[in-house]
Amino acid sequence: MINTTTEALTSTSNSQVPPFSLTDSPTFVMPGQTLHAEPWSADQPLPEAFLSLPCHIYQKDSNWIPEQQDYIQQLFSTQNPFFQAGQAWLGVLPNASRLAGFYHPQQVIDGKPTAYFGFWETTEQLNANQALFEQLETWAKAQGATQLLGPINFSTFGRYRLRLSHFDTTYFPSEPWNPDYYPSLLTQLGFRPHTTYHSKFTHQLEFNAQRNEQLRSKLDQRLTPGFQLSPLDSECLHLLQDKLYPLVEHTFSHNLAYTSINPQLFKSHILQPLANRLCPYSSWLATDKKRGDVVGFVVCTPDYGPILSQGYQHQHPDRQPLTQQQLNYYQHTPLLKKPTCLIKTTGVLPSHQHRGIAAWLCLTAAHAIRQRYQGMGAALIRDDNDSAKLASLLCDGPDCETHQYGLFCKPLNPYQISPA
Repeated sequence: MINTTTEALTSTSNSQVPPFSLTDSPTFVMPGQTLHAEPWSADQPLPEAFLSLPCHIYQKDSNWIPEQQDYIQQLFSTQNPFFQAGQAWLGVLPNASRLAGFYHPQQVIDGKPTAYFGFWETTEQLNANQALFEQLETWAKAQGATQLLGPINFSTFGRYRLRLSHFDTTYFPSEPWNPDYYPSLLTQLGFRPHTTYHSKFTHQLEFNAQRNEQLRSKLDQRLTPGFQLSPLDSECLHLLQDKLYPLVEHTFSHNLAYTSINPQLFKSHILQPLANRLCPYSSWLATDKKRGDVVGFVVCTPDYGPILSQGYQHQHPDRQPLTQQQLNYYQHTPLLKKPTCLIKTTGVLPSHQHRGIAAWLCLTAAHAIRQRYQGMGAALIRDDNDSAKLASLLCDGPDCETHQYGLFCKPLNPYQISPA
């Protein structure tokens, strides 16, 4: 998926955020630990215990891509447009568990006012999570929510979903990553699966090549009279930013729990980081030859995970640790030993759907990927989406690896009013 609103806020430094004490928050005593929980005010710094917990959880995980603490602080600050209408809640049990809650009045899922939980990181302690989620649920019900859904960090224009399989592999930036006991903990807390997703990967790029090239040739013949494909590089991205905005809005509007992003934020916080790291050879744009309108696109990026991981940083202590915001295709792709290209997002305008344009774009991307990469992935697809068929077309084969993810939901019982 294209890098999203909350993930794309500009990170300005690598400095650590100073700790603070939630002295005015409700305090709950557990054996040997103190739980802090309160509605969040975006004009204050995050507690150090909230920021430092992931380092404790993943200290022995070489695949983990470290969080940027200054960036997380930005997300919880007034710089995040979410706080113009949305509200947040924060809870942390030092060295054990952390949790955030979000409520936006526009979010109605399955006809129900819905609050989200996100930024959830925890040790395998059920009682710690019971204490945190109990406080979050009380706050969410007070906002008017009748169900709790997650993990979602602010909105699905940000990082979301829980990993359900393949906990021993590497992962790409924006792919869900968590210990294997997380799904079980949510089940014990009363959550049930709501929506499922997957990514597919293959390194046998020639396995489906002949069949897919034949299909691409047929689509070329059928669509070329009316449409044109052209490479989508950083220069093209900037020149067409006004035309791309409505197409991207439409593409993401079908995401569960989607919150719209304004055009200016789209240009300043999404296009620039994306322009720097997309693959200019496998990303493509489809335009209407008569009108010159952009009707579709496919965005591909290398999997930069191997050079962002904690293990890579330990193996190269002489190199400055990279962040996702610093990535540059030409500078950092050569560092990848066995580069894999990810087909991240494909979008086609409603008036031009069901013509084969999405398949044409993806098959053209796959053709370019085979020339330059050793692996290919189709990323973060909702299981019931039509694009799942394209992912199978591109990646199914003897070595196909499928990673699974999910969102979990829990109904919130309304407040009981005592009889007079």
